[in-house]
Amino acid sequence: MPRTECTRRAAAAYRALRAACALGYKSGRADSPEPHRIVDHPPRPLLFTMKLTTPLTTLTLLLAGAFSQLAAAAPVLETRDVYTPPVLYPHTGTVWTTGQRHNVTWSTADAPVHITNKIGQIQLRDYDTSTPLILASGFNILDGRVEVEVPWVVPGDNYSLVLFGDSGNFSPQFSIQGGPSLF
Repeated sequence: MPRTECTRRAAAAYRALRAACALGYKSGRADSPEPHRIVDHPPRPLLFTMKLTTPLTTLTLLLAGAFSQLAAAAPVLETRDVYTPPVLYPHTGTVWTTGQRHNVTWSTADAPVHITNKIGQIQLRDYDTSTPLILASGFNILDGRVEVEVPWVVPGDNYSLVLFGDSGNFSPQFSIQGGPSLF
């Protein structure tokens, strides 16, 4: 098609468009302030028109997506019980001698199904003061006994043991003899 014919057809179409706008033929609204538009489009939702133009916006959306995935994959925690087994031996009236070996025993009769910490440790106390002496550690609290060696300490009648695991539980006070004398 020659160029003049193309130009003539385009000019005719433009005139027809302007005439339609002047008459108010615009998607049923003759009083529209935009006479140059023929068809109105419904407004797009914000989600589809938003542009990710800043790195901060992109980073925020990525982090929000990652956290939502982590929250969905979080494990369900089961309820656990605190377990304080009573120490049965040594008991009041027991006398230990430095260097001997003894079985520390405790009751496991009422052990719950889910225990918070099953790893046990036994520490020596002198009256109301915890000593740094750990007599046993790393055993299963559900075993009910562990063998310990009596440490070399000052003789006394106010010693007790602390059974750690899920919680700390004290033995009754007992005596240790045969250690160094203060005088």
